[in-house]
Amino acid sequence: MKKVLLFAAMAAVSVAMNAQTDFTPEAYKFSQRAVGEKLIMQHADAVWNTPPMSSAAIEAEAPDGGFVTLNANSDVNVGMNATCIVDLGGDIGHVLAITGASMDGLNEAYAAAGIGAVENEPEAGVGAIQINMYTDPSTTPPAAIVQSDIVVNAWANNTAPDQVVWANYYHMTSANDVTPQNANGWDGNTLTITDFCQYDDEGDLVVDDDENAIYDPTRWLRLTTLIKTLGKDTEEWPYSNAVKAKLWTGGSFGNVVLFIKELTFKTTDYDRDSEEFTSQTNHKRTYEVWNPDPGMISNAIKTVQTAAKFDVQNGKFVSLENAEVFTLDGKRVLAGTQGDLTAGAYIAKINGVCVKFTVK
Repeated sequence: MKKVLLFAAMAAVSVAMNAQTDFTPEAYKFSQRAVGEKLIMQHADAVWNTPPMSSAAIEAEAPDGGFVTLNANSDVNVGMNATCIVDLGGDIGHVLAITGASMDGLNEAYAAAGIGAVENEPEAGVGAIQINMYTDPSTTPPAAIVQSDIVVNAWANNTAPDQVVWANYYHMTSANDVTPQNANGWDGNTLTITDFCQYDDEGDLVVDDDENAIYDPTRWLRLTTLIKTLGKDTEEWPYSNAVKAKLWTGGSFGNVVLFIKELTFKTTDYDRDSEEFTSQTNHKRTYEVWNPDPGMISNAIKTVQTAAKFDVQNGKFVSLENAEVFTLDGKRVLAGTQGDLTAGAYIAKINGVCVKFTVK
């Protein structure tokens, strides 16, 4: 009986020691955010690095926790319009999509296929961006080792092995210290599009008849990293205990759509001398199978050109080709290349392809 009780007690301690508290900011709980929402970017910097920030500064700019700073672009709206919550369906659901600058019409194509209701298509100038995503200093445990996970997939119109999805991904403290030290130089930081293409049972890349890699929407990569936080603000040490995930897309991001399913931050029981933390030389990489609704992705790509053929501004519908516009109950309200529409949801039919859109 004592042995049973002792075992039960040890099991209870083990569970308690391994319990993790999730302190992910609400802004990054993409699965819970509404389709069409964008990342809110508070400011843009002309340099590639944000300055050290105090808890007060972060909280002032992010009352809901978890804000984004955008670098390498002078217009916050340009970067914000490159982001959107979309629905990939299946067992994936809502994810954050970040679209490259050359993907004209792709956001509208997502909306047309039911993947996301997007207000504006990506604007020019988002061929290379850096995004910094902060934890909330009010919930980040001070002077602790915490675990960060990001789960991603990416599609590109170029599947060559040298097509970069992002050039670097690592974490920093608000004092601008890389954590873990030198993690910004890890070999595995760069992702290429072939990370998200098909592989056979022997681990070899599958190619088509033209020797091109084949995109795999079910192949998602999880990167897990142990990172450190700072102590709480003092006069001697004014920086925040928050941490930031830093993502550099690279110069050819204009070919890419990046899907982020998860970005989470959790507590651990490790300390700064733990071998698990000090011995890291790369993110822990794990491939997971997640199944989107195949029609959502294929239809989105098929309808890119169609969705780009028309626009609606202030209730005025204008199409480059003859179109028919119907209400959702099938009533035709417009035929031709232009006309006025009242607020509501409609379907445009152009060359046999139907595109759902809304007028506000």
